[in-house]
Amino acid sequence: MAPAETPPPEVKIIKPKVDLRSKAPETGEPLETLIAKADAAVAEMAAEYPARVEEELSELIVLINEATAAVGQPQKERLLKIYDYAHDFKGQGGTFGYDLISRIGASLCRLLHSKETIKQAEGDLVKAHYDALRAVIAGNITGDGGKLGNQLAGGLETASTRFANEGAE
Repeated sequence: MAPAETPPPEVKIIKPKVDLRSKAPETGEPLETLIAKADAAVAEMAAEYPARVEEELSELIVLINEATAAVGQPQKERLLKIYDYAHDFKGQGGTFGYDLISRIGASLCRLLHSKETIKQAEGDLVKAHYDALRAVIAGNITGDGGKLGNQLAGGLETASTRFANEGAE
């Protein structure tokens, strides 16, 4: 007896509403020239990145101080703003050669994911992430930070994971 054949799945073709080619019209320039221009723009932004992070850290510490002063109290919006800074660090650091910034940002995201309140120890850990970010920028530590960077980020990641898992129980 032959196995029953299943009908093929229904396929629906969706045509995009916007033609993306119109948003990026051809310039007539060779691809190599366009790539060189993009690389130059990224290099320029990379040179400005440490100053931008310093500015963002100045804004971030205000939120962190407010959050640690309100330990145990509902503060979803404030924690979400701190998370947003961490998410930006996570996404941008590696792009500009600061892989350790990305790793610390990812750890802070893990710690704060879906938090509405924090305990004292979590507030201290948020501050430790801030201190690590500040040290990386102050020391102009690019790349992964070597052995010391790995130890620093590894310790923060371990602690963040522990607190994240506590909240999941």
